[in-house]
Amino acid sequence: MHPAEINLSSDIDTIIIVDKTADVTKNATNSERVLSAVTSGKLTLNSVVKKEEILNTLVRMVQDSERFTLANDQILSVAIGANNSQNKIGLDSLCRKWGADGVVVLASIEETSNELNSENSSKEPAVQAVWKLFDANGVEVDYAIIKSTLKNSSQRYPNLKNGEKLSISPSSEVAVQYLRRLSPSYYIERRFYYTKGAELMKNGASAMKLEDYSLVKNFWLSLSEEKGLKKKVLRRVAHNLALIYEIEGDFDSALLWAGRAVRMGNAPSLRYEQELIQLVNEQPLISFQLKRK
Repeated sequence: MHPAEINLSSDIDTIIIVDKTADVTKNATNSERVLSAVTSGKLTLNSVVKKEEILNTLVRMVQDSERFTLANDQILSVAIGANNSQNKIGLDSLCRKWGADGVVVLASIEETSNELNSENSSKEPAVQAVWKLFDANGVEVDYAIIKSTLKNSSQRYPNLKNGEKLSISPSSEVAVQYLRRLSPSYYIERRFYYTKGAELMKNGASAMKLEDYSLVKNFWLSLSEEKGLKKKVLRRVAHNLALIYEIEGDFDSALLWAGRAVRMGNAPSLRYEQELIQLVNEQPLISFQLKRK
C-alpha cells in the first residue's frame, strides 16, 4: 500500500458519488450536439471517453478502499443543464439524504490530446476529467484535473486489496488516479526472486507458484541455515526471504534480509533494499491517512 497524495480530514468517512457531467444535449439532435460542443469548448465524447467506465471503476475502488465507505453504490446524476430542477439540490442536502460526510463529483470529462513527439507534433487521444470533493456542508475541499492517455494507461495496473487485478483504459484510469489522490492504495509491485542454485531454492519457487508463502519461507529459511553453501546461493536466499517477508507485511524483517543480501554482495538487492526503506518510511503516513472518524 502507498500513501494518498493529499491528507483528508478523518471526518470525511462515508461518501457518495455524483455525476454532474449530464447536459441538456442528452436527447438533442446531431446539429444541437455540435452546437453545444462549439459553445462549451469541449469535444464531443466518442469511444475514447467512456463515462460509465469511469464511474463504475471509481465505485469498485471506493468499495475496496480501507479509507472510505460508499453510502450508496448508485451513481447520483445531477444535470447541469438549464431549467433542470435537480440543479437546485445542494450537495449538503444530498449528504443528509444518504448519511454521507462527503461527495465526490465528476464535474466534467472531455476527449483531448497528448503530445507524443514535439518534433512532429504527433498526438494520441487522451481523457481529461475534473474531479471535486466536497464535505457534508457542501464546501469544496479538493479540486483536481486528471489526464490519462492510451500510452500511460497501459503501464498502470492497480491492485485491489482482495488480490483482484484491475486492467484499465484511459477512461477508467482517471478514476484510479483520483482515488489514489484521496486514499492510500494498493499497487502492483514488480519483484523478482531466484529459483536456481539448490534443491530447496527450486522447491520454494514451486510453492511460490501455488502462493503457499508459509511453505516457501520454510524451504528458504532451511536453506539459509545449511552449511557449506556457496556465498552466491546464500545471498540469493537472503534476497528471496526479504521478498517473502514483504509479502507477509513484515517490512522490518524484509529490510533485514535485503540488507544481508546487499552486504553479501548481491548487487540487484540494493535497489530492492531502497524500495523497502521507502515502504517502511511510508507506513506512519499511511496509518495517519487511514484514520476515520
